[in-house]
Parts: sequence; structure tokens; C-alpha cells
Amino acid sequence: MSIPLENLRTNTHQFNLPLKIIKLSGEDIEQYLHSQTTNNVLKLSSHSFQFNSILDLAGKIIASFVLCKESKEVFYILIAEQFTNSTIERIEKYHIAEEFELEEISEPASLIINDLTTDSGFTGTYFFENDKIVFHASKLNEEIPSELKLLTGVPELGIEVKMGDLINNTFFDELSVDYQKGCYPGQETVSKISTRRGAAYKPVLMIFESNNEIIGKIYKDKVKIGEIYSSCLIDKKRYAYTSLIRDYRIDKSNLNFEIEGGHYQADIHYYPFLKGDKSTLAIDLYDEAVRLFHQEEYEQAVLYFEKALVVKPDFEDAYESLGVLYGRLGEYQKAITLMEKLKEINPK
Repeated sequence: MSIPLENLRTNTHQFNLPLKIIKLSGEDIEQYLHSQTTNNVLKLSSHSFQFNSILDLAGKIIASFVLCKESKEVFYILIAEQFTNSTIERIEKYHIAEEFELEEISEPASLIINDLTTDSGFTGTYFFENDKIVFHASKLNEEIPSELKLLTGVPELGIEVKMGDLINNTFFDELSVDYQKGCYPGQETVSKISTRRGAAYKPVLMIFESNNEIIGKIYKDKVKIGEIYSSCLIDKKRYAYTSLIRDYRIDKSNLNFEIEGGHYQADIHYYPFLKGDKSTLAIDLYDEAVRLFHQEEYEQAVLYFEKALVVKPDFEDAYESLGVLYGRLGEYQKAITLMEKLKEINPK
């Protein structure tokens, strides 16, 4: 890996986001997007983002993208460049009397993961819960590591997900479908599949031994049971983004399979393998702080304990451990202040 795994989870990084930007503006744009897409646009706050999708009537993906909201009258769609024209055509197709306009924006976008600041940008969950998207003047050199995609399950349209895929069979189902919202094109089909047997195929993470890049259809007893769309080597193990048929999608199970004449044995894990919620991040930051503490890297340990408390302000163990650390450093007033705060959170 170009960046150590623990670094991806606990440090702030800014990556180039290789997506085209479509600006949509007008007094009717919020309601129009809400009526045409799978996610609840009305719940999206200003200066935040969500994953969203546009489907055909059969529930198949026409476009899956990131939707950023600047205000009720200004939104941005971020989508892979090869799908920009078809997405604009689909939006215009049902654009009859609504007041809004579309234009392509030439500015590059970047993704900041694990950002704990309040700087400008659009906040939301991309890989992790406190990520941020910003627009700026020039393209960044650092690309998103493939490991992030593989470990979190966030797919890329055109690679792990193809245009025309049934959305129930993809991870965009979890990322971009709000089953509580009202009608949108394809909603009836999507809901029926979800409430009956569920998706026939679904993405899972497979981990197995192989030094070679592996992509393609996988078989068991000469019957196709899935397909590997992308993979990478992490700590001498092959991690593969795999669409697997229902009967073999069992979390933490072991699967024997064949691909391209080779025989393999893999562990199956549901997505997301690397979780993106704030509670998990706070624990990861705390664990990193404890590790640094034991290595007597006290200044860095303080930094990570403080990060954990920014993410989870009621994190009792972090208050106690940071208080102990300040005591060891002779900063007694800081230690007392933290213990007083801990007492407020939990008097017992």
C-alpha cells in the first residue's frame, strides 16, 4: 500500500476526485432532483453531500453519483466523465416545466478524508462519516488509493458497477437508496426486490492467498457464482471486490472457488469491511493514541486522544487516558480539567 492501512483510517488525507461536475441551479431544482432520484434530497443540508442514483423503470442504473447541495437552488452532480452526457440527457428528458439550468463545471474536485475542521466545502459520508468534498483551481496529484474502495465497498461506476446493473445487486443500493422516501422512477421494482428475497447478486469482500492481480468470473463446481471486479494486495493477502450469488454470501464464511483455471480458498466478509461511522473512527484514533503512548511518543499520543474526543465528545476512556497522560507530563491543571469533564459525563 502507498499509505499504511492505519494511516488511512486515522489521518487526514486529500485526494483528487476524478469526477466531472455538473451544476444545476434554479428555483425548482431541489424538488425535481428529489422526484427523479433514489435518495432523499429534501433531507440533504446545505453544504453537504450524499450518494444518489437515477434509475430506469426496471430499477437499473442510468447514473450513480455524488450530489452536493450548496443551497435549495444550487446543486452539483459529481460523476465519472464517461457518463456525463448520458446523465445530462436523462435529466433533460423529464425536465419540462421546472425552472432550472444545467452547466458543466471545469473545476477539479478533491476528497478530504477524516477532516475534523470546519472549513468550507461539502460534508458527508464518502468513505468515512466526516469526509469533505471541495472544489478548487487545480487538480491534485494524489489519487484515491484502490484499497479504500476495496475495504469500504464504495464502488466506481464503470468498474465495480456498470450502467444498466440492477441497483439492488450493487452497493449503491446501501449508499444511495432511501427506502422511506416517496415515488421515483424504478422505485416499485427496487422495493419489490428488497422486500422479497433480496438481490440475487451482491458485493462482498473476498480475502485469499494470491500474488497475482485477479479479475473475472468465478466458478464453483463449474457453475458461475460471481465475478471479481477489482482486487489489490494488502499485507501479502489478495483483497477482491466480488459480486457473489445469494447462496454463497455468508459473512465470515470460507469459500472454495475457481477462476481462470486456478483454485482458491477465500474468506467472505460483508461490506463495509472498514467501517466509516464516527464511533468506529473514535475507537481507531484512541487505539492509535494508546499505541503511541506505549512507545513514549507522548506529543503524538496527545494529538490522537484529542482527535478521538473531537469525533466522540463523550468518549470516557479517552478523557481518562488523556488525563493520565497529562499527569505524567506534569500538566496537572489540564489533567484536572479533563477529569472534571469526565465527572460531568459520568458522575459515577
